Amino acid sequence: MTIDDLLDIDIVSPVAGPIPIRTLADVEFQQNLTGIKHLDEERVMYVTSYTKDRTTTEIVTDLQEIINKSPIPKGYSINYGGEFEDVAQSFTDLGNSLLIGLLLIAVLLVLQFKSFSQPFIIMLSLPFALTGVFFGLTIMGLTISIPSVIGIVGLAGVVVNDAIVLIDQMNQNRRRGMQLKEAIIDGATSRLQPVFLTTATSIFGILPLALTDEVWGSLGFAFIFGLTTQYFLVLLFDPILYSIFSKKTKFKDPEIFTQ
Repeated sequence: MTIDDLLDIDIVSPVAGPIPIRTLADVEFQQNLTGIKHLDEERVMYVTSYTKDRTTTEIVTDLQEIINKSPIPKGYSINYGGEFEDVAQSFTDLGNSLLIGLLLIAVLLVLQFKSFSQPFIIMLSLPFALTGVFFGLTIMGLTISIPSVIGIVGLAGVVVNDAIVLIDQMNQNRRRGMQLKEAIIDGATSRLQPVFLTTATSIFGILPLALTDEVWGSLGFAFIFGLTTQYFLVLLFDPILYSIFSKKTKFKDPEIFTQ
């Protein structure tokens, strides 16, 4: 039905009989709102679209560059919802989970070693691992995504193992009466093979996921590069930090830190 068909419709009048609508009204097309939407008592307008061949983050980045060149008028604001909002919320939840996990690990280490300095040395394994994660994802052409962040959260509980084994061996050497330098050298050399084996088995176990799954591959690569980097840096820096803190800090266990 066209607009002319609509205007030709008759309206029956009790006085004049059938009267076409066109004789009673002037009709023209105009833009108009079908409704006024509100969110938290503020008027809003939703702009939606489907994406193809690009991630939501990439699209939002381009949009933000355009908006920065043409600032919006005063009294208006732009918020991103949909998938982008869900992703941002997921990152926030995962970040909170990571902080809670690190706090619990730190508390357990303090209770186990009865010291604050030694858990500090052990917790430095995580920054070492994160260095490898970001470097590795860059090499593989991957971005920080939900799977990679999940990998980082899981990595936080794994990377401290090597440092715990190393520090505990040095403590045992001190209890046996070894001098500080001797205890550090023996601890590092004797734990080299066990630390290598635990790291290697973890890497080879996650390698098939990284190579075969396109979605969860970033999780696998985050694990692999994180574990590899922390393995070398832990063996290099943890003995140095152990030596420094042993000389400058008075620990609670006099049997370990007595020259």
